[in-house]
Amino acid sequence: MTWGLSKLWRRSALLCAVLVLVSAAIVIWQPRPFTAALAALNLFCSTGLLWLWARSERRPAWEPRLAHAVDLWCSANPEHALDDDRVPAGVREAVETLVGHMRQAGGQTAVAVAEATSGHEQDRDLLRGLIEAREGALIVSTLDGRVLLYNASAQQLLQEDGQLGLGRSLFIVFRRWAISHFVGRLPSDGRRIQGVLVSRGGTVVRARFSRLLLGQREGLLLQLDSLDMQGQQARWGAQWLEPQRALLANLQAATETLRDHPDLPVEQARSLLEVVHTEAAKLGAGLAEVADALQGQQGLPLDDVALGDLLRLMADRAKLELDPESPAGLWVHAESASLVALVSLACRWMRAHQVQPLRVQGAQQEGHPVIRLHWAGQNIDAAEARSWQHTPVNDDGQTPWTPEQLLEWQGGTIWIDTHRDGGVIHLLLQPAAAPDQNLSAATELPARPEYFDFGLFDQALDREQQDQPLERLALTVFDTETTGLHPGQGDEIISIGAIRVLNGRLIGQELFESLVRTARPIHPESQKIHGIRAEMLADAPGQADALGRFLQFADNSILVGHNVAFDMRFLDLAGKRHQLRIPQLALDTLLLSAVVYPERDQHSLEAIAERLGVTVLGRHTSLGDALVTAEVLCRLLPLLQQKGIRTLGEAMAASRESWYARLAY
Repeated sequence: MTWGLSKLWRRSALLCAVLVLVSAAIVIWQPRPFTAALAALNLFCSTGLLWLWARSERRPAWEPRLAHAVDLWCSANPEHALDDDRVPAGVREAVETLVGHMRQAGGQTAVAVAEATSGHEQDRDLLRGLIEAREGALIVSTLDGRVLLYNASAQQLLQEDGQLGLGRSLFIVFRRWAISHFVGRLPSDGRRIQGVLVSRGGTVVRARFSRLLLGQREGLLLQLDSLDMQGQQARWGAQWLEPQRALLANLQAATETLRDHPDLPVEQARSLLEVVHTEAAKLGAGLAEVADALQGQQGLPLDDVALGDLLRLMADRAKLELDPESPAGLWVHAESASLVALVSLACRWMRAHQVQPLRVQGAQQEGHPVIRLHWAGQNIDAAEARSWQHTPVNDDGQTPWTPEQLLEWQGGTIWIDTHRDGGVIHLLLQPAAAPDQNLSAATELPARPEYFDFGLFDQALDREQQDQPLERLALTVFDTETTGLHPGQGDEIISIGAIRVLNGRLIGQELFESLVRTARPIHPESQKIHGIRAEMLADAPGQADALGRFLQFADNSILVGHNVAFDMRFLDLAGKRHQLRIPQLALDTLLLSAVVYPERDQHSLEAIAERLGVTVLGRHTSLGDALVTAEVLCRLLPLLQQKGIRTLGEAMAASRESWYARLAY
């Protein structure tokens, strides 16, 4: 309304100015009395209108002071007093009344907030006390691995790993495939499952997994207890075997007397034989008690799992062929994660002896399920195979026991057959009854839009880089999460995760993950996908620090990502802002998939992972997506070789010519 009146006044003033000029012209050119009087009247009216317009456009002197006072009340100082006499009394009185009501309402709100905060703090302290009072370690995380809660026992238990922290990924402490193994088997009715986990620092724990409902999202509860096999064995041995030494000494003394004095009287000899019989019976009972005690203390926590699921996990983990003739409907009572790790390590042992693991097969023998791992080759003889059964298979802390111990502790057994052209490892397990219901599957989240920059193809490769075999390259597979999807409009990186791949294999210890602080607001739609909120970034390193550490981690390697141009654009803009040198060469698993599967039209990360049999866990977290992308890359490399693409230069050229790269974006 004010703007409309102002516009009317401006038009009136313009009209008056025109009339003044016309009147002046009439007086000059036709100086008649009537005309002059009319022109004078016109000039007077026009001048009055111009004066009124000028006055209407001028702001009162007190208005800026009132606006400043309002700003102080609303932001910095609610107790500010408006004592300026230049503000009209009526306006000042009305404003002071309004401010008084505002202060009263603010006080009531503050009291309500204080009461609610006090109750919340009491509940929090009670929860903290209950958590800390519980014996054993406790960790709560999202299904994608982000740690939400842990107690002091968990921190102490996993102190050798030094990576446990709120908001950090659980996959830095435990291997993603091991957590994935149990998460995929969680029942939907709230029941727990249990198993054995070995941290990246080598800590062996008994883990009980439960599903939690966190608002509209699902979470994971881990209850951990130390499972120090060798330490427990020593303690129980000292406690139970010491009394048996006295029995053994009595037996030895009696038998020596009988041996050294064959002419003892019959009654005395009969008395010694009775001692031998009694002490031998006591020794047998004591040894049986020791065996039961050790079995009860050291037995691995067993669970029921379908043999078919276990075989698929083994084939997926060890990259083996799954025998299609394996019987269906069999269930085993076993500690499945340790068996999957054992088969994977057995394959490495075979390859180290220049023999080729072929396939994993299920069978049934005398009512017991059996897993058979076949290999082809002549470099492992029977003695070497028997030696491996009794050798601790410590490989990166995954299985710190012998194969024979693992099977015995699960009520099973292991044996190996060798022949001229290969051999078979047999794992006989305890049977279990099939449950009444199947287990639930994980849900999927939507992927971000596909984005590509053809400038990635224009990077010059020198001859040494062009000829580097893909499987020999040092690669850093990475992913980012961002405030939004528009790097050119100011969106920034808020999380970055990466893993190293060397010689076609994931290097599990070389992980990078960091939240990144930013002043840029996080777009609500992006927050729904990655779940990162502004308060989570308050203590995170800044852009220059976090990205600098990532570039140091990725130094002397080739960057790899899925839909990588999206991430590279963010890196490039951040590098320009903070004077960071960003590598300009990167491989894209989206385009490599299009090279391997030119007839397919779906090349999202989920679609490729499903196609290649990679378990998707931790989707839409930077480290989770980097881990999935790295596994996808490792499975694409042999497929690229089959198409004659063996070097970095050939991979870049094939990506450039792929059908997907020819699309217009």
